[in-house]
Amino acid sequence: NSESLIMFCTITNALCKEPVVSSKTGHIFEKDALQKYLHVHHTCPVSSEPMTMEDVVEIKHAHLPSEPKQLNATSIPSLLRSMQNEWDQLMLESYQLKQRLQDTRQQLSHSMYQYDAAIRVIARLTQERDRALQEATDTQEKMAAVMTQIETFKAEALRQAKQAENAEQKQNVDDNDEEDVDMAAQNGSSKHQNKKVDDDATDGDSNAKKMELDDESGTEVSSSSKTTNGGVDNSNKLSAELLDAIVNCASELSKLRKRESKKAFVDLVSMNVIHDEYHHCDKASYVAHSSSERGINCMDMSAAHPHSRIVTGGNDACVIVCNRHTKQFEYVLKGHGKHIYDVKLHPTQPDMVLSASADSQCKIWKLQRDDAYECVWNIDHQSLTTAAAATEDGVLALSIHPLHDYFLSGTVSGNWYFHCLSKQKTLIRYQAKQQQQQQQRGGLQCMQLHPDGQLLAVGCRDQTLKIYDVRTQQIGYTFDLSNAGSDEESAGSAAADSCVSCLDFNENGYYLAGGDRNGIVNVWDLRKINKSKDKQFLKRIQVNQRVQCVQFDPTGQYLAVGQPNGVLLYLSKKWDRFAEFEYHKKDVSAIRFAQNAKFIVTAGKDNNVNFISNYDKF
Repeated sequence: NSESLIMFCTITNALCKEPVVSSKTGHIFEKDALQKYLHVHHTCPVSSEPMTMEDVVEIKHAHLPSEPKQLNATSIPSLLRSMQNEWDQLMLESYQLKQRLQDTRQQLSHSMYQYDAAIRVIARLTQERDRALQEATDTQEKMAAVMTQIETFKAEALRQAKQAENAEQKQNVDDNDEEDVDMAAQNGSSKHQNKKVDDDATDGDSNAKKMELDDESGTEVSSSSKTTNGGVDNSNKLSAELLDAIVNCASELSKLRKRESKKAFVDLVSMNVIHDEYHHCDKASYVAHSSSERGINCMDMSAAHPHSRIVTGGNDACVIVCNRHTKQFEYVLKGHGKHIYDVKLHPTQPDMVLSASADSQCKIWKLQRDDAYECVWNIDHQSLTTAAAATEDGVLALSIHPLHDYFLSGTVSGNWYFHCLSKQKTLIRYQAKQQQQQQQRGGLQCMQLHPDGQLLAVGCRDQTLKIYDVRTQQIGYTFDLSNAGSDEESAGSAAADSCVSCLDFNENGYYLAGGDRNGIVNVWDLRKINKSKDKQFLKRIQVNQRVQCVQFDPTGQYLAVGQPNGVLLYLSKKWDRFAEFEYHKKDVSAIRFAQNAKFIVTAGKDNNVNFISNYDKF
């Protein structure tokens, strides 16, 4: 019939007798073939989408070819119909096989790509393994050779050291009478300087004689000293038991620090973290002391974690004990008549505070049972001096001895004293020459005790740094800072500011740092003290602004330098600056590090106590 509508099935590709169209895809199927396919797969034969017979619509048209009537199976039309059904099934199966073949090809291609990539990775890893094994073998061979060289060098070094020791002993025997002169010569001093060192070294003996005369004359100074100061040892010498204790303590601390120095500081905050993340913590910072007499001159912090207490001394003659967690002033200690120069928190007795003032007084404060601080010992340094030099002598610096029952104090005139806390007794009175006191030459600017407790570093107004032996009160070394490492122009422009204004030893006692108001930080390597001409003995760091304080962190890895507007941080040994913080309006007078440098505390002449860290709560 020419007018008949011809449609072909998408599955069998045969002429449709009962055509249906998918409402989802629009494809035409033979109804019977589609029913058989959906009975097995339940998806569209073309798009593989979920599909049922409800999703197809039967096509009705007047010119569709009509299906012949059913005949018996023995008739030719019946056979043809049966063959047609089989043909439909074959075509459907063929279509399914084609789809499966296509999917299998894609999977095989993907697997081949993965296999090829795996082969390449395995080959590269095998090469790296072989190369690593070869490098390990080479390293072992090199290490064996290096160890052999080290053993050879060690034997040679021991031999040379033994020879040097024998030569040094021989030289010491020959030059025993000129020991002080040799030490002064090593420090690059002139003949006049050598004479001054010898004179200073004999001050202790002359002062002891003067004190004996005062005691024999029975002056009121001596009696008042015993009443006010608790007691004075007229022998002006340390007992043999105390000397042994100092030597044993120094030996134990030295061994301990050597063991600790070999360990890595795994908990120490790194330079990158300090440089990138540390900032001013507004919530933790606070303002202290009177606004009419502005200026914080000194600060100390409890050594044990979590560093709860911070004590400050200011120009208002007050000592303030603050709880940093609550930012509350727990105690305000009043008793001094002039501004406070130095304060210390006792490391093993957290309720004990030591304060030094310009009124020549050093007070020991202790917290009592009624939750109030009381001055348990008042040391009048004016009464400790001889009658001829009994003038007001402000106490500039305090240092607690590592034995913890002793401490040292230094005065403006250059005198320093060794006190016992438990006995409330002054054991040593080292007094500078009266001529130097009157001329204000040789006066003390700063003072710091070595971590081992045997050496005392004193910065003097005559532009020298003196190293005393606490046991004998003798001057071991004198360093002239008037022109050390500087040119003539800079040396002559500010000679008065060349004297050391602040001192601090690092944790192991190897390095001594001192700053001056010319903007120079001197770092001495005390291990090379007998080789003062060695370039590594003295490192001069130019910071361009006056220095009021220097402070090493508890590990000795970082050095902080106080500036008129903030703090500079340097890496020890290399002395490279790696961080700078500007959060003060006036000079920074004191710096303290927390354990492992978790935070930094600074106090300044602007009455601000600032905290620097990478988080606000610590």
